[in-house]
Amino acid sequence: MPQGVKDAVRAFGATESQVLRGVELPLALPSILAGINQTILMCLSMVVIAILLCAMVIDRIVQGSFRGLG
Repeated sequence: MPQGVKDAVRAFGATESQVLRGVELPLALPSILAGINQTILMCLSMVVIAILLCAMVIDRIVQGSFRGLG
């Protein structure tokens, strides 16, 4: 964030919490939302990989049990 914006807000008598809520968070919001988006996408991809690995293990177990019967 440009330091001039914070200086201007403080020059008008804003407190630290007002600077945080009124200036810093709104300016940082696009970066925060991008981080949340990336986190959700990473979680979804990890779930897909975990389901794939579970399916492979179950497939091997089932194939092994059928070979044992035959």
